[in-house]
Amino acid sequence: MKSLRRSLCVLLLASVAAGCGGKGDDGTVKQAVRLALNTPITAEDSPADIIAGFYMKGPRMEIYDSEIYEKYDALATICCTGGKLAITAEDDAGPFFVERLGDAPVQPHRDYVIGTLAAAGVPKNSGFVSSFGTMYTLDAFTHRAMWELDIEELSAERAVVRGAGGNELGWTLRAMAEYADLYTPWKDAKGRRLDVEKVLAAALKRRLGWGSCAGTHELAGIAALVGAYGRDHTAQPGGVWAEAARRVEEAIALARKNQGESGAFGARWFESGAIPEDPVEALHYTGHVLDFVVMNVPAGELEKPWVRLAAEFLAEQINYNIHQVREMETLAVAAHALRVYLERKKK
Repeated sequence: MKSLRRSLCVLLLASVAAGCGGKGDDGTVKQAVRLALNTPITAEDSPADIIAGFYMKGPRMEIYDSEIYEKYDALATICCTGGKLAITAEDDAGPFFVERLGDAPVQPHRDYVIGTLAAAGVPKNSGFVSSFGTMYTLDAFTHRAMWELDIEELSAERAVVRGAGGNELGWTLRAMAEYADLYTPWKDAKGRRLDVEKVLAAALKRRLGWGSCAGTHELAGIAALVGAYGRDHTAQPGGVWAEAARRVEEAIALARKNQGESGAFGARWFESGAIPEDPVEALHYTGHVLDFVVMNVPAGELEKPWVRLAAEFLAEQINYNIHQVREMETLAVAAHALRVYLERKKK
């Protein structure tokens, strides 16, 4: 019933959006952003969907409780009631979010919660209460995630393993970029010395396209670390940092080269211009690739035809096909891409 109500709501909003405004001055894009931001996220939704909602709507997202017909600050609801984000800390290494809560996955990917909250701009001193009543902040979760990293298990030769204990690094890197000390080494769970450069080097050994959503989450993590390093250093980076910066530039160049005529991107965006025929699949991959692009190209590039074409294609897919989207993460990433596109163009 809940998904049906949501579908009817967004379908009505899509009809309204499609009937007003024009494409001029990013009108279609603005409509799509408004439509996505009006998508209801409720206390009944899964933890993973609620976390995705932060990426779409921002750190001050409100959540609707259908039982009492009121809205609450979403972060307070999930972090302090012990309901949606169950936390445990069974050792001295720090707290972590449980893998599942009932039938709902809390962490569909390794460090999904802290990585997505970091990317959404949630402050690192935000408090989360464990089942034992202890308060932890997001930097404590990040410290735990870094302690658990095993470089050998993150080998480029290994197949992608999703889930809370998987070998993806994208979300971990994003959390580290916002919540960690990037310049102090630490010891991993086996007592071996580890530092950010070694972790970044492990990520760079993966080929383009490796990982969830055609590798865009891995790229976003690499780019986030490069950006964090750049904020702290005025000189041109060298070593692994320079290699990471080149990887970001290479990915953007390939996206531009392999973009479809409609402006869309496909699952093989890094080597092929093939575009999915299914509109939701096209929305999914275009949203993920554009999200990476708009966060990492120079501001002047946002006015280039290829970026504008991608934004308009994505906006039209949201405006006309949002009622077909079943995955909150798909909508959240697409909406975030368009929101960043508009915000960066204003500056």
